[in-house]
Amino acid sequence: GFGTETASRNLGHCALGWGYGGTGMISTNDKFTAWGERYRADDIITCLLDYDHGTVGFMKNGENMGDAFHIDFKKNVVVPQIMTKDAILKVYFSPLEVRDDEKKLPRLPGGYTWLAHTRGADLTCWAPGSKTAVP
Repeated sequence: GFGTETASRNLGHCALGWGYGGTGMISTNDKFTAWGERYRADDIITCLLDYDHGTVGFMKNGENMGDAFHIDFKKNVVVPQIMTKDAILKVYFSPLEVRDDEKKLPRLPGGYTWLAHTRGADLTCWAPGSKTAVP
């Protein structure tokens, strides 16, 4: 999910964090709502931010599940946020990070861009290793 820089690291438990969990629930401000499908090991969850329309959505294995949250991005600068328990995961900010022997990442819906390929990503501490070329 996503949160502001001041959001609790306990994703979904404060008003400034928005998450989608393996149980199929979305959460923010300690409110958990049945929303999407459950996910498990080997599923690929893709987080989608639409700054123009103020929405956060998710995809599961390449299927867009729609908008989960509406956020005023003029008031809230958000960063990727992950909360896990007893889990090992891989996070990709660009399809260029995927090795040939790994699962192929889903195609993004029209109008979306991988985070490492957005304007200003080269100013972050994580993106330079993710972006070797713009597709």
